[in-house]
Amino acid sequence: MVLIIFRIFKTAIKGIVVSDKASGESIACIDARENDNNDNPRIIQQFSEITSPASGIQGIETGTPLRTLDFGTSSPKGGAGEGDDYKLNSTEISSDITSNLLDVSDASVFVLYFTLDFSATSNYNVFIQCVPLAFIDDGSEVAFCFNPALIRVPYSVFADTSLSNPFVIEDDLDTYDSVRTYQDETNSKYVSVPLVYPTYGVKKVGVSLRAHSFTYLIADIFGYTLSGAAADAALSNAVHHGRILTTSSIPTDGSIV
Repeated sequence: MVLIIFRIFKTAIKGIVVSDKASGESIACIDARENDNNDNPRIIQQFSEITSPASGIQGIETGTPLRTLDFGTSSPKGGAGEGDDYKLNSTEISSDITSNLLDVSDASVFVLYFTLDFSATSNYNVFIQCVPLAFIDDGSEVAFCFNPALIRVPYSVFADTSLSNPFVIEDDLDTYDSVRTYQDETNSKYVSVPLVYPTYGVKKVGVSLRAHSFTYLIADIFGYTLSGAAADAALSNAVHHGRILTTSSIPTDGSIV
């Protein structure tokens, strides 16, 4: 005879424990945001069809980045460089990547977003490519590369009306156009739009960043996971709106207007 015991833990992330004679396993549950009609708290058992809160999302001002990459010290001799190397053998890949992996277990989508410090001067624009790397379970060997994407920053000025024929800005910025991009001016950081990827069932993801030429920018990398309807919506939105009124060329002259 098997005895089934249901136990609810008093935390935001809950579990219904199903026990037998030898051991028990927990069915994942979360707190519902709304109470019932009698104001009783409720829990929801997690299925892929149920939208759950974002796991691990952080603020760009107060959050702890998954990783910080200083392009200004990324050359082989410690000077301004292009960021991460492109060598992916387990004996060659940077420990700065393998030591800062995002755990995407049991999620269907992961999201990356960035801040870029423009307080240093590099005198010309740079394009920064993000390549997420799928790692095998032990986190030491790369399985494959996700599709590359350019880090993009929204425009603050989205239409040029100074000419006789006004137009919507959809091109890349000029060197001295830092005023045209969304930024955390207090901390001298540009704020990016998110990059959204399906997890493809992998357990851990690393983030490789590489600029097309040397720069002094400092990039903070943030990441979190999604599941359920929120994940589906994020993927759909990324496909249709990822490049609208954004720029992939990051102004790095350091001017703040």
